[in-house]
Amino acid sequence: MLIAGCTGEVQRDELPIADNVSGDCQWSEDNDEDVSLACEDGQYRILVKSVKKTAKHIIPRRLSEPVESASVEVDTTLARLPGKGSAAFSGVGCIVSGANKPTRGYIFFVGNTPDGAGYAMARIDETDKSLRDDAYFKFFDDATSDVVGGVGETNHIRGECEGASYGVNLAMFVNGKQVATAIDPGGFHPFDGFAFQLLVPEQGTDISYDNYPRPRDRRRHN
Repeated sequence: MLIAGCTGEVQRDELPIADNVSGDCQWSEDNDEDVSLACEDGQYRILVKSVKKTAKHIIPRRLSEPVESASVEVDTTLARLPGKGSAAFSGVGCIVSGANKPTRGYIFFVGNTPDGAGYAMARIDETDKSLRDDAYFKFFDDATSDVVGGVGETNHIRGECEGASYGVNLAMFVNGKQVATAIDPGGFHPFDGFAFQLLVPEQGTDISYDNYPRPRDRRRHN
């Protein structure tokens, strides 16, 4: 499902994380009036039941110690999208916020819009009131693209978050092709976890995360 590792030269025993949901579920499971979260048939499935409270869902997995740079990658499938012209995005990201704190970090999205399939790379900062009207996202890049598969197709996302003295370097890849880069001056790091993120304004939307069968070699940084 998820592969997460450090970039750099020093190995961290905790990383890389690789999870194909073939054993015990390592992610939050829940079932209420708003959303169903469950590991089912080797996938992590998210079914949005209601969007009255929120169109945004964040499912984190935290590290015991933060890292300065990270690479995260995952397969995601938008299995069902109710209604023509609807929009729904699923993504994965690097986060700096602790448990029960406002989310801060970087998210790499793919999804569907009324104009077609596309991608987006964004900073999320739920402490920044100026971003409230955009669900606390600041988008560095977003576009429709024929690199991204539509409803029913699986997309492989890879996001790179590299901390530096001047901020954070970001890069996004979809289905093996680099689609976006950005520098966030003074940005958030080190990273203390990873997260699945959904931005889904339509109830009945069904999204799954799954494994990547060929883990990449990568250098890791403490």
